[in-house]
Parts: sequence; structure tokens; C-alpha cells
Amino acid sequence: MFLSDPLPAALPSAYGSRHLALGQSGSADPASQFSLFINPAMPLTDSSTWNFDIALLNLYQIPGLYQTTGQIRSDHYHLPILIGWNSYGNALYQEHHFRGGLGFNAGSQIRIAFSADYFLQDIARYGQASAFSLGCSGFLKNHTNLSAGFSLDHLIHSKWSNRSGTVPVFVSAGLQYRLKEFALINFDLAREDSQPFEYRFGGIISLLPGFEILLGLRSPVEVFSAGFMFTKNDYNLGYGFAWHPILGFSHAASFHLAI
Repeated sequence: MFLSDPLPAALPSAYGSRHLALGQSGSADPASQFSLFINPAMPLTDSSTWNFDIALLNLYQIPGLYQTTGQIRSDHYHLPILIGWNSYGNALYQEHHFRGGLGFNAGSQIRIAFSADYFLQDIARYGQASAFSLGCSGFLKNHTNLSAGFSLDHLIHSKWSNRSGTVPVFVSAGLQYRLKEFALINFDLAREDSQPFEYRFGGIISLLPGFEILLGLRSPVEVFSAGFMFTKNDYNLGYGFAWHPILGFSHAASFHLAI
């Protein structure tokens, strides 16, 4: 999100309930929903040919201020193709983000992906502005208990049409480590342009089959988050919330279907 806001870290660029609940960590989490927006290089965790995700997020319980995210992923010929959209705003401001991605194996343990983005802003009484960008990402799993990932978004970018400025470069990198059979932890570093680094922590606890408890923290903003995910056969349902010390609660719900 590219609003000129005095609290840039306050606006959660979270993609789905799992990402929100895990403190927006997950650069190395293969089970991430909306991997196209988090790290397009992450592999599929099942053998399904088609995967569909959709999510709705309400920001700070403000009426009419919503974010919707969708993703379609196809794994034909073991060459995952991803298409997704993310829309944010209210009656006065709308921001739409469309992304396509293509990933491939670069060895037995390494995956690489490239992504292309198109942005469209619609501001009441000011008209529309658009921009595009290109990025790359990677994923490494060199141990049964450890994985790593990174994403370099908007490395190549255009200027906004009809307004000043460019799409900001966003960089993230993370680790996921399995502590126990039922517990994993995430740690991510993220930075947008010249903004300070953000530290993102996530915990995943699976005490029952098909049911995960999710916990997260973003620092230095000190946003606490939590949620759960229920998985049954080829679909799952998720819920997550985040609490900002000044702006209050955000809530997200998501649905995943594999065919």
C-alpha cells in the first residue's frame, strides 16, 4: 500500500488470515496462503493441480475500509503459474494490485520465481494513477527442519502516471524452523525503501490434526496477532486478528480450495 501516511507501518500489507495472524511473517513458510504476494518461489505443499484462495480483511474495525485478496495457482507440468489480485480502500480511495508469477526449480533444494505487478489507484476528485514493476524471489529447503526464503519486490519499477513518485522497493527475507513435530517458528526481516527494518515473528502450533493455532508479533510497531486455521481434505478455513496499540484491531477471514 502506497498511501502517504505518517504511520507507514500501521497499514498492514497482510495477505489473508494466516499472514495477518503470524505477524506478517512467512517468507519461508511453504503453507502460506497467497504465496504469490509473500514469496512466489515457495513450492506447493500438496499434489493438487489447481489451488484457489480468497480473503477479506477489515482494517481497524473501520466501517467500509476493507482489503480483499485472491489467488489462483496452477501446477501444470511442475511449472507453477500464479495469478492474483489485492484491492484495498473505501469510497474515497481505492488501490488495486494485480500480480502474475512464474516459478521453477533451480536444483533439488532451490526454487526461483519472477513476478510482474500492475497497480491502479483511484482517488475521488483526483482521478486515477497507474504503475508497473518486476521482482524476483527465492526459496531454499536444505534441512527437514529448516527453510529460508526471500522476496525482492518492485526492483524494476515505473513512475506513477498522473502523479509524482515511484512504486517503493520492498525487501523481505525469512527463516522457518521446526522446533517440535507440532511447533514451528518464523522470523522475517522486512523493509520498504528507506523506512526502518521491521522484525516479524510467528509461531504455529498443531496440537490437533487439521487444526493450527497461529501467533505473531511485528516490531518495532509492537503489533500483536493471533488466529487459527482448520484444514479438512482439500479445503481450509482461517481467521486472524492483529492489535495495533493506537489504531486497534484488524480482522481477516480466508478460504482455500485445492482441486
